[in-house]
Order: sequence, then structure tokens, then C-alpha cells
Amino acid sequence: GINADLVIISCGAMLQEMSAAVVQIQSHGIVVKLIDLYSLPFDIPALMDEVRDAPIVTVEEHIVQGGIGSVVLETLHDYGKKNAVKRVGIRFKEGYPSTSGSRGYYLRNYGLTTKDIMAAVESVLHSSWD
Repeated sequence: GINADLVIISCGAMLQEMSAAVVQIQSHGIVVKLIDLYSLPFDIPALMDEVRDAPIVTVEEHIVQGGIGSVVLETLHDYGKKNAVKRVGIRFKEGYPSTSGSRGYYLRNYGLTTKDIMAAVESVLHSSWD
């Protein structure tokens, strides 16, 4: 695969959410590799070859504990890799939600919007832009 400045790992409907973020990131001259981690188990050597040493952002419409970000961190650890990783997902600080709303409401409420993804990218790349 190509060398990337940043790897984003996601799956399912969140891949569609990623398109706006990827366009914004690439507009800053950053080479982005988007990986669809759609199944478990997955081809671990292939993933390690794709990510190389690039910083990684995992994005999932799921609780961060035990999700894609967790399996990516475990795999990197098992391979002795030290990639910077930022996990974007649902963090239930007060337990499961007691409110109901649209999917958009949940994406905004739990930090899964394009703006939130861009903030995660900035933090993992240690750069900022307007």
C-alpha cells in the first residue's frame, strides 16, 4: 500500500460520515488512508502492512471500550508498534443514555460529527488548522 501521513480506520455507516472529514484533511496536503475494518477476525498482517508507522484515528458508532479502537490498540501492541492512536466513539460517562433521539442527535451528543473527527485528527497529528 501507499505510505500515508494518517490512517483512519472505521466501518459501516461511519465510513460515509468520514467522507467530509477526509476531504478536509486532504485539503491540507495530508495523505489519508481510509480502512474499512468490517469484520472480525480480520487480516492482521495486511492491516499492519497498511498502517506502517502512521498515526491512526479509529472512528466507530460504538462504545470505545471493546470496539474497533480497542482491537487496533491490542494488535499494535502485539506487534510491538508504537503508532499514535486516537479513538473516536461513544464514551458513556454516566452509563447508558436515558434519552431518545435521531441518529444525528446521537452523533452530535457523543462526539461523532465531522468536527469531532477533525479535532481527533488534529490531536493525533499534533497540528491545527482553521
